[in-house]
Amino acid sequence: MREAFTARHIGRVIRAYRTHAWHGRRPLPQEMMAEWLSTTQSRLSRIETWPRIEQLDLLIHWATILGIPQRYLWFALPGDEVSVAAVPDPDATAEPDLGALSSKRSAALAAPLAATAGPAYIPAEGAIDQLRTFLASPSRVFLLTGPPGSGKTTLGFRLVAHVSDLADVQVHTVGSWAALDDSLSGEILRYASLPDRGDAALRLEQLCSALTRPCVVVIDGVAAQGEMDRVSSAVDRVLRQVLTGRLRFVLLARTPPELDIRSWT
Repeated sequence: MREAFTARHIGRVIRAYRTHAWHGRRPLPQEMMAEWLSTTQSRLSRIETWPRIEQLDLLIHWATILGIPQRYLWFALPGDEVSVAAVPDPDATAEPDLGALSSKRSAALAAPLAATAGPAYIPAEGAIDQLRTFLASPSRVFLLTGPPGSGKTTLGFRLVAHVSDLADVQVHTVGSWAALDDSLSGEILRYASLPDRGDAALRLEQLCSALTRPCVVVIDGVAAQGEMDRVSSAVDRVLRQVLTGRLRFVLLARTPPELDIRSWT
C-alpha cells in the first residue's frame, strides 16, 4: 500500500486496499467497492489499471468515502491545511475511531441521495422521536417495520443527519452482503475501512470499548422470515461478544406479512 500512495495513483490505492491481507483470505470484490464509490465495476477496473486520475473532485470524493487520513494524501481535503509533500508510512497508524469513520462513510453515501431528492424529506410522524428514545434507553436493538415505499430505506440514510448530535451511524443492506452467513462483525469493520486482524469479533469488541457515544448499525432490506431469522441470529452473536451498550442495531423490515420475532425478544 505504501508504494501505491508513493505513486500518487488513486486506482492503485483502491486496489491495494481491496486486496490487503487485513480483509482475510478473500479480497473485497470490485462490485462491492464500486458500490461504495458510486461507480460501476467496469469503470473501477479501468481506474485501478489505467493511468492515474488527476481530477481533484473525484480524488477528494473517493478519499472521503474510503476514510483515508489527510497525512497519506498528495492533495488537500476541504478544511485540511497541511503539508502533503511527504507521504509517511501508512502502517504507522493510531487506533482508529470506529464511530467517526462510520459516520464519515455514511455521510458520503447519503450525499447522492440528498442531491437527487425532490421535496425536503420529512420522516414519518414520531419515527425520529422513537429512535431518539431508543438511543437514550439501555435497549440495543430497535425494529422498524412497514410496507414497501413507506420510506424505511430513506430514513436509514437520513438518520446520519437526524441523530448526528447523539450517535454515529452505519447503513447496511442485506442484499449487498456476499452471504447472510458472512460475519456481521466483519461487515461492520469493513464499512469503516478497518481490518479485522484475523478475528473480526474480537477486533470489533476492542474498537467498541473505545466508543465515546453510540454507534448505530442500521440493517435495511429484511423482507422475509428467513432473512429476519438469519439477521437476528447474526446480531445476537455480535451482542454476545460486544458487551458495551454503545453498539446498537436498527433493523428495517418489510411488512406485511408480519414477522415472528418471539425467538429474539
